[in-house]
Amino acid sequence: MNKQTKDNKMVDSVVNHDSSNQTNTSETTINLDNPNYYFNRELSWLDFNRRCIDEAFDKENPLLEQLKFLAIGSSNLDEFVMVRVAGVYDQFLAGVKVAENKTQMTPKDLLQGISEKNHDNVDIQYKRYNEIIPNLNALNYSIKGMNELNEEELAQAERYFTDLILPTLSPLGVDAYKPFPHLSNKSLNILVQLEKKKEELTAIVPIPSLLDRYTTLEVGQKRTIILTEDIIVHFISALFAGYTIKYTYPFRITRNADFDIIEDSAADLLALIEDYVKSRKKGMAVRLEIDTRGVKTYNSELHAFLQNVLELADQDIYLVDGPLDLTYLFSLVDQIGEEHPEQLYKPFTPHLNPKHLGESLFDEADKKDIFFNHPFDSFKPVISFVEQAAEDENTIAIKQTLYRVSKNSPIISALKKAAENGKEVTVFG
Repeated sequence: MNKQTKDNKMVDSVVNHDSSNQTNTSETTINLDNPNYYFNRELSWLDFNRRCIDEAFDKENPLLEQLKFLAIGSSNLDEFVMVRVAGVYDQFLAGVKVAENKTQMTPKDLLQGISEKNHDNVDIQYKRYNEIIPNLNALNYSIKGMNELNEEELAQAERYFTDLILPTLSPLGVDAYKPFPHLSNKSLNILVQLEKKKEELTAIVPIPSLLDRYTTLEVGQKRTIILTEDIIVHFISALFAGYTIKYTYPFRITRNADFDIIEDSAADLLALIEDYVKSRKKGMAVRLEIDTRGVKTYNSELHAFLQNVLELADQDIYLVDGPLDLTYLFSLVDQIGEEHPEQLYKPFTPHLNPKHLGESLFDEADKKDIFFNHPFDSFKPVISFVEQAAEDENTIAIKQTLYRVSKNSPIISALKKAAENGKEVTVFG
């Protein structure tokens, strides 16, 4: 074989090799439009909330912190339902064909997926709640139902009902002549099914928000927690003299709070926001939660009335074996934690570099980028950064994003001060 022949064969080999590579590359091209490659953000959020609830199962977390994670799960979910789920409902009612372009899910399919995943989450959440509660006995606390009270505890509960609860209650009858009342978003209510002379009647007892969610009965060293709705249900006959009580149960409505604020047409933005906040209490119902503890044989007929009047589908109904709105655990954890700090996380002091406060923080930032890893690094430098800018005469404008600020946020205070000092302040939430 001469050199020319060898060279030709080498060229043929290279050409064939390149052609083979081109063919393989073509065959393995990934179709980035394939919806199987993407997560839907709503379903992914529910996975996140499940991880919050799962923290309540971690025995490495102190007992009261486990309860707090259950409360966090409920608090998160309320906002999710009011805004994100409500937004999908808006798409469904508007006839939108695709709720989210990456996964190509229709609003109907997405609502079904949300319901299935969230029902599983809620079932696990209440399963864990009922497992943890008996452990409070070791801390001289117990959460009891009214039928579990001894005579002295029952007498205390009755006095509390008569003196403080009963005067605040206003039962609302519902019939052909009395339309279904408007019930506020996330408020607790009690449905009462009555009978008088073989005639069935329905009433609703809204629980005023001014009432504490629970009361603490003290007998000796023991402290017993009784939920306000349980007290009302137990003494409900005091509101309906002459009627037979067939059954009662607490329920809670979550409403659509996903409203657009169009600033361009607003003469007074503050007034617009105030109207927006009020409207959150009156939106379309998107979830119905029912506490089934007090009804021995609960079935769908018992909530058919509420479901129909609220125009909700089966997937929007949540029957729970426990008290509604577990955010009450935040307050309870604070109360018990004062006596039993060992059942809370040990106090943690984040790292604070003194050079990262006041004017020196700006000097340090001029030299190099500064990275803060919260909560291990203190948040004080961030607050100081905004506060210093608000007072600095060289500051022209402050533009930033804020997410879920606290009630008395020092960041908000600093931004207000900046605006008062003539700075241009723009915040995106």
